[in-house]
Amino acid sequence: MRTLAWAFAAALGQTVLLLILRKVMAIWPVGVGGGAVRLMAAVIIGAMIVLRDKSWRRLRIGPMAKPLLFMGFESILVNVCWFGGMKFTTAANAAILQRLDLIFVLLIAAAMGYERLHATQWLVLPVLIAGAALVMRVHQFTLSGHMLGDCLIVVGAFFLASNAFVIRGIMRHMEEDAIAFYNMLLSVPGFLAVAAFERHAAPLGTSLAPALVWLTLLGVVSAIALVLYYLAMRRMHVWKLRALMLISPLMTIALEHFLWQTTLQPMQYLGAGLLIGGTAALVLAELRQRAAGEAVPSGMIHRKPHARRDHRHPARVQHVRPPAHNAGRLSPGCAPVRE
Repeated sequence: MRTLAWAFAAALGQTVLLLILRKVMAIWPVGVGGGAVRLMAAVIIGAMIVLRDKSWRRLRIGPMAKPLLFMGFESILVNVCWFGGMKFTTAANAAILQRLDLIFVLLIAAAMGYERLHATQWLVLPVLIAGAALVMRVHQFTLSGHMLGDCLIVVGAFFLASNAFVIRGIMRHMEEDAIAFYNMLLSVPGFLAVAAFERHAAPLGTSLAPALVWLTLLGVVSAIALVLYYLAMRRMHVWKLRALMLISPLMTIALEHFLWQTTLQPMQYLGAGLLIGGTAALVLAELRQRAAGEAVPSGMIHRKPHARRDHRHPARVQHVRPPAHNAGRLSPGCAPVRE
């Protein structure tokens, strides 16, 4: 029961993050708002690490400089797309379309030869595409308004999936909270570059004081949501967590309707059902594969077992499995955190 509570807290954190992000993007330009939020979140996560460890040792980069820089570059693409997309679309659309990152992970893994797609995955793929098309209202095609925002969310989900493979390697050498710190910090220059091309840097439609309150709130929630996701991930297998995190789009739809009376069209509800149901089918299929002892999916941390000779019996070899706390973890992306 306590494990489910952590998963629910992580899903709620993602939901609140999207709702506040929608409000902030209605006030602040992408560059200034995104840069300030990511910097605040990095400071909060860094402070948490120092207060816990009493030192900055956990943040040492070592040989991970190049992978971290590449992770930061992809993090810029992910978050600029998501922050920019939220200026045009709804939190509900974003929460639903972000679930496409899972199918992007599988497709990238198959293209790189890391994993062979099974029949279930091939059958679910067109269902997810149809669901995304209905949510984005492709039949009302226009490159302005919601369509532009939805497309940016989907592009962000692709780069999040791509970044999972980079972070998978980094997680072999660094702790998750240190990676989250650099993920936040290294994305700040990208937002500053966007700000240099924006026409204005001041908040719109409100005075400075409430605009700063919303900006600060988003920075704090960004850090907390990421921490909650990691805490949940430490307590359950990542695929079970992903299954439980599917309640996040449902909570987002309900809360956004309550706060701003935003509703989906009937065809969008159908698309949301196809996307969430298809994602659930993929997650359950992966769980069955793991239960059957098949290969670990490519988006997970996996260390090959190594052989160790038993010195008491030289002819006997013991096979040592990697530590359980490092196995089977997906990249945080951004957190999601979705980000």
